[in-house]
Amino acid sequence: MNVLDPAFRQQLEHVKDHPVNVIVIVTLPLERARSALEARGVHVQRTLRLIHGVAVSAPAHVILALTQEPWVQRIEPDRPVHTQRS
Repeated sequence: MNVLDPAFRQQLEHVKDHPVNVIVIVTLPLERARSALEARGVHVQRTLRLIHGVAVSAPAHVILALTQEPWVQRIEPDRPVHTQRS
């Protein structure tokens, strides 16, 4: 399974030094993942328990490096979520 969508990987490669907001889905316990991310200089914005992930901000080259970590299952862009009105 690809950790990153190929089109998103290409976007990150073009802006390597720019900060990006992403959601990192992990296999580690969330607190251990948070510590591991912070140790790499990643700014953790919030923990997402329902999807077992962490919303983070970091330069694109750091996000690309995270794809090599065995505990990183998926990395997706952090975009606004809208709900339907009833």
